[in-house]
Amino acid sequence: NFFKQNGFKVSISIDGVNHVHDKFRTTISGERTSFEIEHSISTLRQVGIEPNVLQTITRSSLSFLKESFDYFTKRLHIHNWGINIFKDIEKTNPIMAEESLTNDDYYHLITTLFDLWLEKNDPSLIIREIEDYALVACGKTPDTCSMS
Repeated sequence: NFFKQNGFKVSISIDGVNHVHDKFRTTISGERTSFEIEHSISTLRQVGIEPNVLQTITRSSLSFLKESFDYFTKRLHIHNWGINIFKDIEKTNPIMAEESLTNDDYYHLITTLFDLWLEKNDPSLIIREIEDYALVACGKTPDTCSMS
């Protein structure tokens, strides 16, 4: 209730459908966290808070973009999310060595999301990066620090 009473927005990190999210997001003991995330979203809604989601995209999650899009929009009924891309330029994390996105991967990500967003045709659906590119195309400055 503190968040609602004080006008806080809440974002939850979820990287896609359960098997995508659980690939890298586990507890210390190695247990899956996707069901806890779903429960947290439900709990927030029960107290009147509509959460945003932050989705980290890795190379291995690219092939599940449509599945994750449908999961967010149809199952979780998410209306506002942002994308973080994983790019380990200096290859400092050996576990994630093959997960960095290339420029071509990023192009595929953005164009696929844009196509899915257009196909959904839901004015209440906000994907931060699509909104930012639209602002840039209109000569405006987006709010996202990675775009300014």
